[in-house]
Amino acid sequence: MKIRKIVAALIFEHGELLMLRRRLNPRDSNWSLPGGVVESDENLEEALEKRIKEELGLDVEALFNVGILRLKNRKRNSIDEINLFFTKSNSGQIIKNEKVLEISWFNKKEMNYHEIIPGLKEILEKLRRK
Repeated sequence: MKIRKIVAALIFEHGELLMLRRRLNPRDSNWSLPGGVVESDENLEEALEKRIKEELGLDVEALFNVGILRLKNRKRNSIDEINLFFTKSNSGQIIKNEKVLEISWFNKKEMNYHEIIPGLKEILEKLRRK
């Protein structure tokens, strides 16, 4: 099975995490993190910073990798290897592109009431304990 390398940003502001829903699959109600697929000529950090700029208009700096989620993608017959990065926003106002359906900030309690990408809650909980 093919492995797709993906990067995703953990962008926090005032204790809340930025999450979004994409237009690509309207039936998929999961909230996810901003990011995208890593191109063959990019390293993970470069890819993350570029995808966030494209998707949200934000300039971010990838500070460190906090973990990897591996999810089976039946539609593409692949394993999506999602590298999660803690980031620092350097500048910019959020301007969602045409692929983004909705953007919201979630606190810890609110995340319990929404469908989010599998495994993310566990990684966030481990980060909180550190």
